[in-house]
Amino acid sequence: MLAAASTAPSWTVNASGTVVGGQPLAATVEGPPGTTLVLQLVCSLWGGNTGVSSQLNATMHTYTATLRVGTTGSTVVRTVWPSGTSMVLPSAPALDVTAPARNMTCSVSVAGAALPPATLLPGVGLGLSDGTLQLVGEISLSVSLDAAGTRANVPLSRVGLRAASGSNVSLVLTCREGVGRAATLGVLINVSVTALAALWTDATVVAMPAVVCCHKYCRC
Repeated sequence: MLAAASTAPSWTVNASGTVVGGQPLAATVEGPPGTTLVLQLVCSLWGGNTGVSSQLNATMHTYTATLRVGTTGSTVVRTVWPSGTSMVLPSAPALDVTAPARNMTCSVSVAGAALPPATLLPGVGLGLSDGTLQLVGEISLSVSLDAAGTRANVPLSRVGLRAASGSNVSLVLTCREGVGRAATLGVLINVSVTALAALWTDATVVAMPAVVCCHKYCRC
């Protein structure tokens, strides 16, 4: 079917058959993926005459959602600091998805995770009081465009991950638009939680005595 903005378009044609003012002969069609539509242009000419064009078949593309940044697939690993309930630290690059729709809601969820070992190397890691892994922040976002819009961009820039550092998490992103069509991103979004490392500086190591004594007992 024709979109609302294209249901009653009209163009002015001069005596030579040229569209006045270079107006574009544009129309927007809508329909389920795989549907074939038949379009025909009808012109009302002077003296009550009518001109009809040949039919044009148009097949609707499959509804797809794609990332606007980091589109090379699952090989792109985003890094993120662990988030908390009071502070959301988004991944870099941030999630930003686009799809052909005027009204669209996109959401992200956890598909799988590889957690770090319970015992990490001394001075490395940023643990949590519990082993719960969860997405925090705005994990779902809706956008709405005007009647002339044909493609929506959804910036999920406030999605954070509460997980211990060293975790590797796979996320799945799904978008649903106003007439019920849904699309899942073709690849998983891989996120690595940054590990915090603490090291003594060379100057500190030199300044520390070789033997540290406590009371009358010493230990090297």
